[in-house]
Amino acid sequence: GQFNEEVQNGRRKMWENLWSKYLQYQGNWIEETRGTLMLVATVIATMTFQSTISPPGGVWQEDTHTGGRNCTTYGICKAGTAVLAYAWPQKFMRFMAYNTTSFLYSLGVLLLLISKFPLKNKVMMWLLPIAMNVAVTSMAFTFVFANCMIMPYHIFHQVFSIPYPFVVAWGILILVIGSIHTLRLVFWVKENVQVKRIFRRVSDSVV
Repeated sequence: GQFNEEVQNGRRKMWENLWSKYLQYQGNWIEETRGTLMLVATVIATMTFQSTISPPGGVWQEDTHTGGRNCTTYGICKAGTAVLAYAWPQKFMRFMAYNTTSFLYSLGVLLLLISKFPLKNKVMMWLLPIAMNVAVTSMAFTFVFANCMIMPYHIFHQVFSIPYPFVVAWGILILVIGSIHTLRLVFWVKENVQVKRIFRRVSDSVV
């Protein structure tokens, strides 16, 4: 019995040390990295905005009925609209969806940083990294679908077979980072609930 208790206490101390050293938020790191976060979010917002007004493949320079195989399908290809939106409509929609997601999340991070919200709040310390992860990951998917649309078909499979291991590694990395931040928030909520319960018990005993 005593041996089992010692083992359990040892495991508990190990997890507590792991939590305090690696998983717990260390100081006011968001305030310390505010400038870096703002710079990265600004760069992402600029890149995704530019991808919208200058899409891959360019835009039609004038109205045409015969400029491409899908111009006859849609009746006309309007000047100023994306060329690849007619050639690859489904892929272009995905490209725009991920591009817009990255743009909006990066703007959200910028808005939070310039609005003087209390960044010491644990919810904010969880929200900002998650938002940046979504923005960066969406930008990566934007890059992938842009390549899908402009890549010549005869080398498409050869080119996209190369980065497959890196895509898997990226997915695992994002999953680990998201899990760590979620665990931090869960443990913080749990600690707050326990503190409130103890405070209520003390208050009730005093009364």
